[in-house]
Order: sequence, then structure tokens, then C-alpha cells
Amino acid sequence: MQMRMEYRIHDYSDRAGDWSWGENRNWCDAIVHGPENACTVRATMIEMGGLFWHEIMGQMTGGRDRHKKHHSQPLDSLSDEAQLRWIEIGREEDELFRFRTGGKPRIWGFRTGHVFNVVWWDAEHKIYPVEKD
Repeated sequence: MQMRMEYRIHDYSDRAGDWSWGENRNWCDAIVHGPENACTVRATMIEMGGLFWHEIMGQMTGGRDRHKKHHSQPLDSLSDEAQLRWIEIGREEDELFRFRTGGKPRIWGFRTGHVFNVVWWDAEHKIYPVEKD
């Protein structure tokens, strides 16, 4: 927690194919998604890379119902499709980490010590869907 966050964007990123909800996994493809997705991922990683992990973990969101902005997430809490894809791409971690980049968008990956490894861009919050009251 006392180390600065480092990141790897392309080492483990899963950009092949599409999700069942119609989103192409290749968020780097400016023609498919527009340049803003790749820019958002890179800009978020650059911004977070200037912080220590304890600062990242201390960021809150939610107004009256405050909760952690960025946090770990158990694999078994993700959508069935995401869990299956995690196994298909050869990942063995049972805990992921996600960065919130706005209302819906999330960046998913895993931590190896102080390094965050980007795996997925989730523009529509479908990897871990939540129902609104």
C-alpha cells in the first residue's frame, strides 16, 4: 500500500472477440469504439500511476451512500460470461481489481504486488452488473 501504482496496459489485455451484449473487447480499436475508450484507459492509468496504492484505495464516490471508487472484486461475483472468459484466457486469479472511470465505465484487471494489469474495458458496466433501486 505504500508503493506507487504501476500498470501494464497491453501485457494481459483481452481484446479478442465480442461480449454477448455486443461490445467489442478491442477497446484500442478507434474505428470500432472511437478514440475516447483507449484514451480513457490510458489517461486513467497515467493518473492512477502517480498515486500510492493507499491513496487509490482511499478514494470514495457515491454522495450520501459513500463507497470505495476503486476496489477488489471476487471472480465469482462477476457475470457468468466474464467468469468463463477469465478461464478461457488462462487467468487463474480468483480476485480482480477494477477502476471506476465514470458513471458506468470500468477498467478490469488484476494486481501483481503494486502493478495493475489491465485486462478488460467495460464501458457499459456489464462485467459486474448491478441493479438500480
